[in-house]
Amino acid sequence: MDLPTDKDIYLNQLEEEWLGIAKIMRQAGFNVNFGPVVDVAEEIEDRDIYLVKRQRLYSQSPNNVTELAGRVMRG
Repeated sequence: MDLPTDKDIYLNQLEEEWLGIAKIMRQAGFNVNFGPVVDVAEEIEDRDIYLVKRQRLYSQSPNNVTELAGRVMRG
């Protein structure tokens, strides 16, 4: 799976989304979120893989996973 065409807009939206999640968690008394999965998918189209089925993997590309995970962590 490739990043959307307008990558910068997408990455900024991703970061903002996770910033919102962080604010909600902080209000609830949590200070760590172990939710993001930053594994690299072997086969992103294989719906028999649990994390693929749950849409918890970002990509088959290590570079895409690294870039997306970095924005999630910044959020």
